[in-house]
Amino acid sequence: MMDGIKEIGFSVSIILIVTGIFSMLVPTDRMEKTMKLTLSVFFLISLVTPFVNADFSFDVSDSYKEYAYEDTALSAGFNEKTKNLTEQYIASQLKNLLKDEGYYVNKITVSVNITAQNSIDISEVVITLPETYIQKEDKIKAVIKENLGESNITFKY
Repeated sequence: MMDGIKEIGFSVSIILIVTGIFSMLVPTDRMEKTMKLTLSVFFLISLVTPFVNADFSFDVSDSYKEYAYEDTALSAGFNEKTKNLTEQYIASQLKNLLKDEGYYVNKITVSVNITAQNSIDISEVVITLPETYIQKEDKIKAVIKENLGESNITFKY
């Protein structure tokens, strides 16, 4: 690209010099108008020619690879942050849901995966309960499945 600009600048400089020299050599009688017109047309054609013949293609493949790598790294960081926030949000919503149902849990840990189609798949729910809730596991599991669907639910005490 820079070589093309340099070539155009050089061509315009040479054309100006040649046109200037020929305009000084033009006779001052009836040929003057014809020669000035011819020199003007020559000058205009010479100015346009480098632009017509120039190669204005850009090689962006290397730049694209660099930005594609940055985009992939950024996307991976964004997906990880989205995954963490989603896990925290689902855990807090489950805790509130169980609290509304009368179950007080110590801790809820949710594991999610972001699929290639950018959908969220809940892979595991780990609920830490007080030992007094051992007989209520099935009821708690039913409440969670009603709201989340089928999930791998594990209880800890």
